[in-house]
Amino acid sequence: MTARDAQSNEIALLLIDDDADAEVVVKRMLRSSPLRYRVEWIGDAEPGALRNRMATGAIGAILLDHRLATTTGDALLRQLGPVDQMPPVIVLSQSTDPAVTDVYLGMGVADYLAKDELNPGLLDRTIRLSLRQRAQVDEERRRHETLLRQERMATIGVIAAGVAHEYNNLNSVILAALELGGKPGNSTVQRAISAIERSRRISNALLAIGRPNASTTACDIVRQVLDTIALLDSHLLRQDIRITTQLPEGPVNVAMHPGDLHQVLSNLVINAADAMWNSTDRTVCVGLTAKDDEAILTITDKGVGIDPDDMPRIFDLFFTRKKPGEAGSVFQPDTVGTGLGLPLCRSLIEQNGGTINVRSWPGTGTAVTVRLPRSHTAERQSDSSTVVTLATLRDRRIAVIEDNLDLGALIADGLATYGCEVEVFNDPTTFPAALRQRHFDAAVLDWIMPGLDGAGVLLASADADRRPPLPVIIVSGGDVDYGPPPPGVSIAGFLPKPYRHSALALCLARILALTPKRPLS
Repeated sequence: MTARDAQSNEIALLLIDDDADAEVVVKRMLRSSPLRYRVEWIGDAEPGALRNRMATGAIGAILLDHRLATTTGDALLRQLGPVDQMPPVIVLSQSTDPAVTDVYLGMGVADYLAKDELNPGLLDRTIRLSLRQRAQVDEERRRHETLLRQERMATIGVIAAGVAHEYNNLNSVILAALELGGKPGNSTVQRAISAIERSRRISNALLAIGRPNASTTACDIVRQVLDTIALLDSHLLRQDIRITTQLPEGPVNVAMHPGDLHQVLSNLVINAADAMWNSTDRTVCVGLTAKDDEAILTITDKGVGIDPDDMPRIFDLFFTRKKPGEAGSVFQPDTVGTGLGLPLCRSLIEQNGGTINVRSWPGTGTAVTVRLPRSHTAERQSDSSTVVTLATLRDRRIAVIEDNLDLGALIADGLATYGCEVEVFNDPTTFPAALRQRHFDAAVLDWIMPGLDGAGVLLASADADRRPPLPVIIVSGGDVDYGPPPPGVSIAGFLPKPYRHSALALCLARILALTPKRPLS
């Protein structure tokens, strides 16, 4: 229930006056107003009871007498807290002393009216003006808070991306060492590799947070669902909330950036979890159906549902039903919702040509359906009629440009098991000169490096006369945004860290199966 009751369209007024007749007077004065008021009289101005009454959020404005039975209105306001965090306060007083007026106006009350000069039109106009001014102030405050929140999220995103990059580099070293040094089929090694795979999903989700709203041609929604769940799952489990999935086995690509898709998935899953604050079946179900032209994502819960009167407003900015101790967030149970989650989801989905639909059954649960256009580009690229064997790697010369000494050495050791001749360049500035002096069949290029990054290496390696162009596989523990390669270089693939050396070997084999072997020199 709000200050303006949704059903009766009444504005609730709290009248604090030790004279019981004041209620009758105020009601009579407001009787002819075009607005409907509901006046609630309180003669006992006990601060604790007033705080509890205002905390319900159902008070539009406060009409406050200056002289009360045991205190004064200004003393009461000081006990209640900052006036700008209360409903608009209009002081009604017998006193016309300018000093008294200045005290109240200095505290930030909406207006000060002398009772002797009060009339129906003045009181009604003052209340309406106070409500309008407070609405404008609240809207400006929300805009300011939104900007601050966006700035904080941008900073968090940069930090998250940096942490994820370093995290993935460390995991790459551990994964490569486990694969090379562990016994095949060893259960302990497999458990460690599984843990690294889970950490990869978490770091990928952090990367998605760190780079929102960028364009992309294709994004695997299956992978993004699993990455998002990996990031949220442990916390939800501590709240006794479980996530079940029904997903296709293969990739399902949509034309949406992973950061945007992660934002949508996170908001919808958290909303579903928040709705089950008093539910006995605390399960969120995530399903995905792939059709030729679209991917259909469904997220369902068995929570409190959405009131039919609220349904038309769920996509309105700043509209929220989350309250502390009730439907508050499982991540921040003592805070109310921001009212930004669903509007942001709809904006991101519609920007990418999709739609979002919400159905709800009060007391039973809610189902959210997201439809996104399919992108078959990456899926078609993965289909190849070329027969690929790892024997293709034998006697091929591979350049590995990797500033991490341990990882560079482990990549070389892994590729050597397939018969490759590997040269590692821990200093990326030395690779372009080496490329001009001798032949390489392919290069594995770390994208984020100090001094000269991957883009710089590609630019310095340009050679319009090189035929065929040098195929380059880009690897990175962070996000990658590259344009068309310079002459003499081709971007042949991308592998996110951490990756298995067998995945790198297979990627190289696919590329080199189409490239004639040259004699090593």
